[in-house]
Order: sequence, then structure tokens, then C-alpha cells
Amino acid sequence: MVPAVFVPWTRRLLDATGVRPGDRVLDVACATGTVARLAAQRLAGTGHVTGVDLDKAFLAVARKASRDEGARIDWHCGNASSLPFSPGSFDVVLCQQGIQFFDDRESAVREMHRVLDTRGRLGVSVFRSIDRSPGYGSLATALGRHLGPRAEALTRRIFSLGDPEALRSLLQSAGFQRIDVRPDVGDVYFLSAEDFPHTYAAGWEAPPAATEAIIHEVVRDLRGYCDADGLTFPMETLMATAQK
Repeated sequence: MVPAVFVPWTRRLLDATGVRPGDRVLDVACATGTVARLAAQRLAGTGHVTGVDLDKAFLAVARKASRDEGARIDWHCGNASSLPFSPGSFDVVLCQQGIQFFDDRESAVREMHRVLDTRGRLGVSVFRSIDRSPGYGSLATALGRHLGPRAEALTRRIFSLGDPEALRSLLQSAGFQRIDVRPDVGDVYFLSAEDFPHTYAAGWEAPPAATEAIIHEVVRDLRGYCDADGLTFPMETLMATAQK
């Protein structure tokens, strides 16, 4: 999922936020560290990068990947609603596809504001509504039909903060200024139509019969997005930048 979905938008997020050598960068809800590791490449040995996430398994993957790449990154296990850092600790705070999952979005965004230095920069991205992503619309429906409402609901939650004005209001309420929220469209690519639903069915540990049914339905729905090179379908995200 990282090369298919997250890496292309990570580069755009770093560009939009203007990450540059010397910056102190925080990646909130860093997961396996895609944003943090690509930010570290841009710093070229200057500044510093920190990643924070609640999931210890994700952090273990992030630590190994950064060691393998020779990147100097600090990894912390922590909650976005109570970041374990002093006020003004960072020049840039980034959060890619994380805010929509927070139980307390307002507290998390206030924490991002708190840990930024004066005139520090914020960069966040969230996916737009699921109707703007044909692949995930089909997947959510198939997961719900064969694995139950929880699987469908959690898939749809990925797209639960897709309203530009709702995102803008969230950042304003935390005290951010010079807020810019704009849509961005990109293509998601998989080697085959089967790879896409199989990844999610495996993540849910779906029984073989359910996995086969999910794959069949999604492949049927997405046949118009397939060619000899694999599966490519569009997704839309909101890219927001702001200043403290």
C-alpha cells in the first residue's frame, strides 16, 4: 500500500510544506514512517526528523526501515492528542492521512499547533469523500457484504474528513493562520486488479471463500480501470498547509 497509495502524495505534501535542510520535522501518526523517511532524505543530514505513532508494530517497521536507509530519525510511541514534546520544538509538523482516524481531532490539531515554533509550518492531507475513489467505494461495499458492517465502516472512515470547509474550520479552531486547503488528484496503481482487494481481505484475515468473493466483485466493478499494465484508478485528497 505504501508505494501504491502513500509515496506519491508524500512527495507532494513535502513540496507543499516547503521542507528544507535544517528544519526540525515532526511526522504525526507516522505509521511505518513513509513521510518521516522521505523528509529525512530532503534534509540531507541537517536538521532533525521525529516520528510519533500509537502503534508499536508500525514503529518497529519504521525503525528498521530507517536503520536500513541510514536515516537519523527519532521514533516515539505516543498519542496525537497529547504529544510528548515541549512547545516550539519543531519547524514543520506533518500528518498524512491520520487526522480522520483520531478520536479527538480538535485536541490533536491543537497539539500540533503547540509544538510548532513561532511561524512554524503545518502540512496535512486527508482523502476526499469515498465517492471520489471508485476503487475504495467498490472495496468498502464488498467488505461489508462478505465480512460485515465493521469492515465496511472502517474502510469508509478513511474518507471521513473529505469536506474542505470542515478541514479548514478544524485548523482555524486550533489557531492556525494562512490556511490553504486545496484538492489534489492522483492515480493509484496496482500490478493487477486482484492485488488491490486481496491486500485488504488478507488484512482482515478473511476466510478463503469470502476472499474469493471480495476479489471477484471488486475486479468486476473495476474492469474499466484495468489494462495490460495492471489496475489504475483515481483518488482525490485534500492538501492543507498553514502557519502558526
